[in-house]
Amino acid sequence: MQEKPVGLRLSPFSAPAKLADFSRVRPGVAQARALELLGRGIPTFAYGPPRSGKSSLCAHASWEAMRSGAEPRSVVLLAPTRERAALLRDELSRRAMAAHGSGAEGRLELPTVMTPLAYAFALVSEEAASNGLAQPSLVTGADQDALLENLLSEVPAGWPESIDPAAISLAGFRAELRDLVSRCTERGLTPENLAALGVEHGRKEWQAAAGIFESYLDSLALESSMSIDAGARFDAGVLVDRACAVVETGEEIELLAVDDAQDFTASGVRIVEALAARASRVLVASSPDMTVEGFRGGMADAASRVARSSALARRESATLTLERSFRQEPALTRIAALLASRLPLEGAPSALRKMEIGEGQTETFALALAANEEAEARDIATAIRLLGAVHEVPRDDIAVVCRSASTARALAERLTRVGIEAAAPLRATALRDEPVIRDLFTILAWGLGIEQLRTERLVEILRGPWGGIDDGMLRELRRWALAHGTGTSGDRAILDIIDNSDVPLPGATDENGGATRGRDRYLRALTSPLRRLRRMREAIDAARETGILPLLWAAWEASHLAKRWQGEAIAPASSVQARSRAKLANARLDALGALFTAADRYEERRGGDDIVVFMAHIESQAVPEDSLSARGRVSGVVRVLTPAAAAGESFDTVILACLNEGVWPNLRLRSGLLGAADLALHLDHPGLATSRAELRAIRRSMNLNDEIRLAVAALSRARSRVLVTAVDNDESAPSGLFRVLENAAHIGGVPSGWVASALESASPGPFPEARQLVAALAREFPSEPNGPNEQAKRSHVAELLTALEREGVECASPETWYYQELTRTDPALPADGTLALSPSSLATASQCSRAFLLESAGARTSVGPAQEVGTLIHALAEAHPKAGAAELVAAFEKSYPAGKVDEQNWRTRAERARIIRMLEKLGAYQSAHPDVAAVEKRFAVALGESVEIRGSIDRIEREAGGLRVVDYKTGKTAKSKTDAERDPQLAAYQYALRHTESEESVNGASLVYLGTDAKSSAVRHQPALGEGDEPEWFDNLVRDIDARLRSARVHLVRNPHCTVCPVKRSCPLFREEM
Repeated sequence: MQEKPVGLRLSPFSAPAKLADFSRVRPGVAQARALELLGRGIPTFAYGPPRSGKSSLCAHASWEAMRSGAEPRSVVLLAPTRERAALLRDELSRRAMAAHGSGAEGRLELPTVMTPLAYAFALVSEEAASNGLAQPSLVTGADQDALLENLLSEVPAGWPESIDPAAISLAGFRAELRDLVSRCTERGLTPENLAALGVEHGRKEWQAAAGIFESYLDSLALESSMSIDAGARFDAGVLVDRACAVVETGEEIELLAVDDAQDFTASGVRIVEALAARASRVLVASSPDMTVEGFRGGMADAASRVARSSALARRESATLTLERSFRQEPALTRIAALLASRLPLEGAPSALRKMEIGEGQTETFALALAANEEAEARDIATAIRLLGAVHEVPRDDIAVVCRSASTARALAERLTRVGIEAAAPLRATALRDEPVIRDLFTILAWGLGIEQLRTERLVEILRGPWGGIDDGMLRELRRWALAHGTGTSGDRAILDIIDNSDVPLPGATDENGGATRGRDRYLRALTSPLRRLRRMREAIDAARETGILPLLWAAWEASHLAKRWQGEAIAPASSVQARSRAKLANARLDALGALFTAADRYEERRGGDDIVVFMAHIESQAVPEDSLSARGRVSGVVRVLTPAAAAGESFDTVILACLNEGVWPNLRLRSGLLGAADLALHLDHPGLATSRAELRAIRRSMNLNDEIRLAVAALSRARSRVLVTAVDNDESAPSGLFRVLENAAHIGGVPSGWVASALESASPGPFPEARQLVAALAREFPSEPNGPNEQAKRSHVAELLTALEREGVECASPETWYYQELTRTDPALPADGTLALSPSSLATASQCSRAFLLESAGARTSVGPAQEVGTLIHALAEAHPKAGAAELVAAFEKSYPAGKVDEQNWRTRAERARIIRMLEKLGAYQSAHPDVAAVEKRFAVALGESVEIRGSIDRIEREAGGLRVVDYKTGKTAKSKTDAERDPQLAAYQYALRHTESEESVNGASLVYLGTDAKSSAVRHQPALGEGDEPEWFDNLVRDIDARLRSARVHLVRNPHCTVCPVKRSCPLFREEM
């Protein structure tokens, strides 16, 4: 009699909780029904939304099979990734330990919990061992890339004309070819099949690739047969072929449980189908809306493919839907469900879209838009500090999720800059590109006598990981080498000392006086890289006949760096410098670990090769080595993850960041050159149209679905709160996904929800970064208090700074502030001197005295294309003041001939077209105003007793009753009519013209804009000085500027000039968005 399924129990919740942990409640009706069907031997397909207990169900079924007496090897639990398999294994281990501790007879063995490929490798390895053969090995991505590079250079393939021959040698082309080969092997496609599909669908590139594919498989087979001691070589697809054959003739399986089937690739589906044909009981759990491995070939409809497979064709199967599960705020569950409703069911029952969701707090969901990427990072940092201060959420229980690893790394760096320690996925780098490996190979070649060590490489090594000295120490080392060397100087002297072991290096510190002891200690540290290089060379020479791996170990141990780098890697991150050292040490140790792993694998495969051949092998690899190493985590650090990296985990709060157009969703089509994605579509969906345009449309739709699934999966990781952020400015806009979530939450304005009040607060806000808070307090600190109120304010600010310093905020101490005594305290301009102003500088001075003074002292922006175009237009206007459009354009073409059109880039052609449009506007204006009194008229007039205005007027026109000043502008934006009426530059021209020798009256001035998008020039007028409500406005403005510039204090205020100010980054009011 079958034992009644016990209640589903989950391990105690901890942060961050794993979704593989079981819920504290008993199983629902659907879960109990699934266990009942499984007990009757009916293949069961359990579909469920996020957090519906799918992983719990799989683990529970496996555990019950073990408890009922099944052999451990006959219970197989498969998960799509190593991380999710580890979560399931941990849960089963916890159950086994609990059973053992409660008095169970003997300790139960665990079932097989693996990924499909790991299980396939285990089967093939076991078969090889039973046949007395050596252990097989997998072809790594780096090996595959190197092999294809050789084949492309040796095998004539007959690529179609659409493929540039120059592209074939590029790494990008090999990546496309690797993708195509992988799609073939994981689906069991042969080279003949690929060629036939190429003929059928008119794809010449597939026909050409078939020859390379065949040579690739032959090379792997030949390599396996030539190695006496090593086993067979498989890539992933060939491995699956062999594993499926082993399964067909292997033992019966009591239970096959598949968790997260939606992330299984075609290879994984083939393994599952083969195992299902041999399994007494089959359980497949899937959530098609949460596919996060689509970029690796994950198939949202994997479960339905298994259900339709020939393996289960003769068996009655059951499909059911699990209830919406627990431990997530209902409001978040509702938003995720609304987003998922846009997706196809992919074989899941329609009941998946009809779940009942309870009422929840809308404040658990928030949106925020930022002006730029730095502001977005500050908003996220504010939210993280709010979570800790108000909601007591530890940073380990907060995840920031970005669409891609590169976006995650960039955001992690920005968060670190604003005071939030963050960690992101490491960038995978080819071993040959790692500085620690590159320098080690140079040392090995030098130590073995293969090549001489050049002085340039020596300097790079001394500055790099194995030397560890900076430029200052290098200069000191050169001086020491000059004094103790063999007559050479500079870097050559250092190299001669290393090569000459007869030259002694400073040893143990002297026991004499302190000064001598200190000097010897410094010299010992200075010359330690030289001793290290000598030791490594001696160790390498002694171990040259021992093999690749022992030789590498000898060099590493002789460096004496293991203890130091390990200490730096695990040292407490008490400062930015300590964090940087830890990150660097970890990267170096990871690279060395990957090198030793590659050497071990290489020796197993090619035991007869020496170190030189191995180094050449590594240096030929442009693709990073595959790594199975787990990454350690540091407590208290916010993790910036991708949706795939966050899968299987649970966090109190999830922040979906960078939801901008082109970032998330990213709808760029991939695998375009060789059509690997098109091939997969034809194989996975027989009968599709063969039109490439139709295939692109289908792929674009599938890409969008995958991007939505990533968002659904990320939302499902949150238990309590979600924040969604994006950037909104002239260069970047929130994506459609952001707007969909905004509509789903029925939120009108942003920021909103639980983080709104904190983000809307004035700087520094309620949860500022420490440096930001100190800077705000410092700005409020009166340096020279006037009166009791300012004195009280000064005391209060000082008390706050002191309190912060007591709490460990180092920058709160004024002693740490950068401060320099003023070089002078007298006014910038003497009281009795004459202030000389140009009309343009008058406009600057009217807005900011500081900018005027610094620009007058020489601070200028570099002359760019816009200024050069303005100079050109003014020169032509001066030379041809009455010319029409045709004459001006002809003069331009004569002075600046266009040359050959095909020799111009698009920017040059666009700029010439814009200049011609401006000249046409200028000609039209001049034709309409032919009465010209003067052009570029220079002047120097006094205003009062202390100010002189100097400059030149672009154009003076005669009109009825007097003269009019005209100033040409080539900018793209025109001033408003109101601003033009009080423009200081135009007023200065009017004032100058009025006070020259001319007896004619001045009727006013005009700004003529030639560079706007309007069809004709935009004209703004200014009335004559002395008219209007305030006739003395210009005189008053100049006097006010004169008084401010002669003051000892400069008062700063934000103004329109800030955006173009050449010295804005040195201004105390500067912000990144200015």
